[in-house]
Amino acid sequence: MFGNGIGSLRVLKRVPGEEAPDRVIWEVSGESGNKWYRAQVSVSSATSYQLVFEGIVGSNSLGNIAIDSVSFVPGTCTITPQTAAKNSGDCTFEEDSCGWTNALPVDALDDFDWARQYSYSVSGPATDHTKGTKEGYYMNLLSNPQAPQRGGTRAWLISPLFSATGRTRCLSFYYFMYERSIDPAGPSLGSLRVHVKSAAGEAGGKITTLWRLHNHQGQRWQTARTPVVMGSERAAPSSPYQIIIEGIWGDGRVGVIALDDISFFDGDCSSHPLKATAVIGECSFDRSMCDWKNNTEAPPPILELGAHRTTTKFTKHDLSAQEGLTWRLASIISRPANLQDHTFRAPTGYVFFDIFNQASAQSPILRSPDFAASQNDASCLSFWFAPFGRGEATALSVFRVELTPPEGEKEQRLLIWKMATKKFDTSRPDWMYGQVSVATLTAYRVEFEGEATDGGFALDDVTFYDGNCQTRPERAAVEPPPSEKF
Repeated sequence: MFGNGIGSLRVLKRVPGEEAPDRVIWEVSGESGNKWYRAQVSVSSATSYQLVFEGIVGSNSLGNIAIDSVSFVPGTCTITPQTAAKNSGDCTFEEDSCGWTNALPVDALDDFDWARQYSYSVSGPATDHTKGTKEGYYMNLLSNPQAPQRGGTRAWLISPLFSATGRTRCLSFYYFMYERSIDPAGPSLGSLRVHVKSAAGEAGGKITTLWRLHNHQGQRWQTARTPVVMGSERAAPSSPYQIIIEGIWGDGRVGVIALDDISFFDGDCSSHPLKATAVIGECSFDRSMCDWKNNTEAPPPILELGAHRTTTKFTKHDLSAQEGLTWRLASIISRPANLQDHTFRAPTGYVFFDIFNQASAQSPILRSPDFAASQNDASCLSFWFAPFGRGEATALSVFRVELTPPEGEKEQRLLIWKMATKKFDTSRPDWMYGQVSVATLTAYRVEFEGEATDGGFALDDVTFYDGNCQTRPERAAVEPPPSEKF
């Protein structure tokens, strides 16, 4: 593209038979010099399509636009040159950050920043991913050895605002997660997460986690991919949205978390690596309770051990006594016995209930989002818990609530896991691991119910895995009714 009369060069995607106009997927305007440049753009489609190269004459006819060596290569790529991206979200970070920005301090959304930099550290990536040289740029999660970040501190990298098109899109990028030394207690580098945030409509401000990966992954650049979808129904965004890439330091902080070569393309895709796929109902309670909620309504009838159809009636007095009892996020000024977060060993980042000196046992309930029926027989509910306080009657139970009971019957709660604190030393709480199988052939939700007169439980890192699992700890096991076994 040489000469003072140069207009624009475009690549358009055309779908034969569609009434929609051709869509511009790559565009460069103006004089670029008397030399050849390499250009690339991701192209994807579930149906047949054509690509159109369109040259546009500028203010006069003095100039030349030429193309050569057109080829197709399987896989994704970032739009090149960067000026051709046109608010697509694609970025190699070689020229600038392409509209990706750190959260403003006044918004109080994070604790520090991502930094655009080249390779100058012995411990960091030896090269960027785009050029494969030390001069190439990438985004690095800041870390200061003289003033190290606490475990659980985070930085947000926020995309430009994207319009909702109704089409499913896929996000691809490269990440580098390397921990120089791993403590005998296990990896503690931190976490890299991808969220989508709705900017308008009924879901305005709602954040859906799309992808997450934890701790050391190797001293090399690796590819990542995730579909851009919203909510538990995993549908394409229906209102304007932004992508948030969140880096979180763990307790170790001796290593590097970096990213490079962000690109988007049309179409659905599976998450990569598979272990990074976000799980519905998963929550580490770092800054919010995710989709878990306190249940202050009257509980449905309880299905108890040894009394498979017994119901419990609640009076108005019982219900009013429960209204002030809630599970809540730990804070610096309100947390049990200086208990640290399990995820990143941060001062906060979990939920708990704390009943103080009550004459009768109180029962706060933490309710999960609703889960649709699955073709799998069961999933494994996994979590970490910590008992505390003086009351010997303190207990934590897990219920499965049937959302599609037989016609004419109310929702029923099946007790599937229970742990009492009678034999625990609760003066100095510590995290313990719990898991239990949950039947999934019908729609359901999960509820954690506490019971205490003077004490409580903390809860962290709730997630689900496909398939059955043994109950842990073993003494928390309960025998389900014969009709509920699977």
